[in-house]
Amino acid sequence: MVRLEKRGGNPSLEVLGRIAEALGVTIADLVGGPKLTYSAATDEEVPASLKAFASEADLSDDEVRTLASIRFRGHERPRSSSRWRFIYDSLNLSKGLDRDGDEELD
Repeated sequence: MVRLEKRGGNPSLEVLGRIAEALGVTIADLVGGPKLTYSAATDEEVPASLKAFASEADLSDDEVRTLASIRFRGHERPRSSSRWRFIYDSLNLSKGLDRDGDEELD
């Protein structure tokens, strides 16, 4: 890193990654690139079927925003609260599978 500071150069992506990690920033921060930001779903972006499911399932605002942020192939969103329940349950099941896989590696 000292060599880069004194002589300049063209560090690899791996080196940039290690520097960014050490500094607690992103590579984009280091090179002055654009930052990615999360765009929360507005109320208009939440379809009525998702609002109905959210009410039935007593979802948090974060859970509703997460579901509303899903981009479907062909931009065809679910039209029923039962379909949203299937998606929600599937996502929760996949979280459990990730945890199980982590335990197996220990």
